[in-house]
Amino acid sequence: MGIRLGIIGAGGIGQVHAKAAVAAGQTVVAVADVNREAAGRLAAMLDEMQPQERLAHGCLIHDSASLLLADDSIDAAIVCVPNRWHRELAIEAMQAGKDVLLEL
Repeated sequence: MGIRLGIIGAGGIGQVHAKAAVAAGQTVVAVADVNREAAGRLAAMLDEMQPQERLAHGCLIHDSASLLLADDSIDAAIVCVPNRWHRELAIEAMQAGKDVLLEL
């Protein structure tokens, strides 16, 4: 099945990384953003892009990174927020046992 990913940040960079992950055959299972509407839009886009057999219940939406990182079904997190929050979120993700991808 590949790596089950969570996207933290549903803005432009989150969309770019989500599309690239799906194109690479990975499954994005959840999106977190403080803007729930933005997270919902990205989750809906991902639901359309990903084969149903890979994502039985649709892409989950979370109001916070902490809720996404608490999900044991997620293997790795892609941090797609402004740089000032990278360190805090990367540390939290690693403490939750997730692999992390982020860009500077």
